[in-house]
Amino acid sequence: MKSRTIRVGTGELLAPSIARLEKQFLKLVGEDQQKQITFSFTDCHGGNTELVMAFVARIIASGVPIRTKSTGSIDSAATLLFLAGSTRVGSASSVFMFHPFTVIPQAVSFANLDADFAMWKGIVKKLKVRVTRLIVDRTSLTV
Repeated sequence: MKSRTIRVGTGELLAPSIARLEKQFLKLVGEDQQKQITFSFTDCHGGNTELVMAFVARIIASGVPIRTKSTGSIDSAATLLFLAGSTRVGSASSVFMFHPFTVIPQAVSFANLDADFAMWKGIVKKLKVRVTRLIVDRTSLTV
């Protein structure tokens, strides 16, 4: 029997690691959309909130049964990927670290500082709504 487990691994969820995870996910979805896929976390230390939320939205929209399990630390943006599971399992050694999220602008021009600030403020506001909705919809936590 072929494994339907995707190892999230260690480090941060940035563009290269999310692309690797998504490639594995799409391959398994293409093989069978009805069988459960497990995302297994060992120690994952956050990452890019925007990219993680986009990946989470695609996972949930796929309709594939998803199980997430942790045997270590899941920090920051990685907790959002963990919430993609319709079934979520933690072990005695699991640690979940939540904090208010931040967005670090990639390019800000002093010539357009007001416009850039307004743009990033809008991005953060929309992202906060999406993150809050994910937490409220998929946990018993209140925000």
